[in-house]
Amino acid sequence: MLMVPHIGFVHGQENVAFLRARLEAMAQHHFFQPMQYTTDRPTIAAWASLVMDGRDNEQVAATKMESGTEVDFGELALG
Repeated sequence: MLMVPHIGFVHGQENVAFLRARLEAMAQHHFFQPMQYTTDRPTIAAWASLVMDGRDNEQVAATKMESGTEVDFGELALG
């Protein structure tokens, strides 16, 4: 497993509200308390610049956890 940040990104008013509610629910568990949440466009662009390319004034939000993981299933398949 590789340690990589995990970023969740949404756009649109309804999805932004969902992500905020999701964060509040998950933050009740100690594992998710370090999760960051922002609606700040420059911060989101710093976290994931490509998802912000070409986005006008639509509402956006993102969460970030530094302690994310990634599994290379191709590598696992090779043995």
